Amino acid sequence: MNRPVIKYCIAALVAIAMSSSYLLDGSPSELQAAKDTAASMRDALAQHQAERPDLWTPERRSRADAAAGIIARTTRP
Repeated sequence: MNRPVIKYCIAALVAIAMSSSYLLDGSPSELQAAKDTAASMRDALAQHQAERPDLWTPERRSRADAAAGIIARTTRP
């Protein structure tokens, strides 16, 4: 092999390593972040309903539960 071929092979290996490094970073995926957001919304709703029960009519509770359910369904794989 001559030197230009070796340089291209090394460049290709570096490019592959850099493009696949996101697999090793350990950060949460977008799906996990969406699931966490849906869980946070449910927790916030439950907290607000407990703090101010006079503001939450049965209709408002059902609407809030439906909205939280929609968010939870859209975050499933």
